[in-house]
Amino acid sequence: MKITGSSPPPTNISRPGLIPQYLRRALGQHVANKLLGYFTLKDGQYVDHNYSSLTNAYGTRAQKFPGQKNPPLILTSVKGLDELLSFYPVRVEAFETERYRQRFSQSESIFLAAAQSSPWRQLNFLNNFPLVVKPNGKLVFICDDHPHVVYGLALARQLGLIDSAAQLFHVDEHLDNTVNSQLHKKMGGSLYAPPALPVIAGHCKTELRIDEHLAYACRCGLVQPGNIHYVLTKDLPGLRSEGTEPAGKKIFLVERQRVVPSAAPDLALQLGQTVLDLDLDFFAYLHDPLFLEEEKALLKGWPEKKSLPIVKTLAQNAAVVLIAISPDYFGVPPEKIKALIRSIVAAA
Repeated sequence: MKITGSSPPPTNISRPGLIPQYLRRALGQHVANKLLGYFTLKDGQYVDHNYSSLTNAYGTRAQKFPGQKNPPLILTSVKGLDELLSFYPVRVEAFETERYRQRFSQSESIFLAAAQSSPWRQLNFLNNFPLVVKPNGKLVFICDDHPHVVYGLALARQLGLIDSAAQLFHVDEHLDNTVNSQLHKKMGGSLYAPPALPVIAGHCKTELRIDEHLAYACRCGLVQPGNIHYVLTKDLPGLRSEGTEPAGKKIFLVERQRVVPSAAPDLALQLGQTVLDLDLDFFAYLHDPLFLEEEKALLKGWPEKKSLPIVKTLAQNAAVVLIAISPDYFGVPPEKIKALIRSIVAAA
């Protein structure tokens, strides 16, 4: 742990959950000390120096929308999470968002009318990326755009909380397995050992697009392609644009126009060490006005009280939980996002 200067730490650091003693109780002394080694005490918060301050070799984060910030990754406890879960709005033209463009391609007349009636969208991005250490020793990493979860996955590997045999449950409305061929070529050859954390941080911030993080994680040896389980509501047209078949397994929650019991929680219990990789756009069918009427009819009877327990059970069974809020796809008010995150973190 790096502490600059000789003045005493700010008083808010002494709260339960933000002191090193708490981390050592939760993780054990060796792992806690290793984790603290990646963080610097700055302005009363433990900030990840690999991720929050990139070297000139990588430059600054490649932002998709004007107004996006470069948020710090901050170490916290469950008690400190509420303080860090804050948002800032980014106002964008409707057709600049992936969701509108994707839907426009399916039903031009419907979504042209939608964009004309509401030409602007407000996207809610995170002011901070919290890394939550729970009393039971689990890590929960929360970010906005999905590629950043690879850093949380790599950090867990560095700490020895998971290994390459871990089973990853990707709960999302997209496969996110597109290959960034330019980046993979730049990395050179076959790579089955994770690169250094600063390298992964640089790739997450400046190279990866939102649909590429799983292929990259496999390339880095952080997860085996055959150990990925894709948990999806339904193979609805247009919700997944990648068009490639992944090496992992697909688990659908709606089949033949009816809700089916999900095998995901029972499977997670059988497989041992697991990771939950959750994109909140998994819940988009509940809140997103851009769902087509036929999709809403198809998913009738699939309320949050049925889908959320599946996610919470997966979080409970996982050694590491990764959560992306995906503002470009999950366009709901911040309080709904916070409520979902609190519920999932509490279950982990």
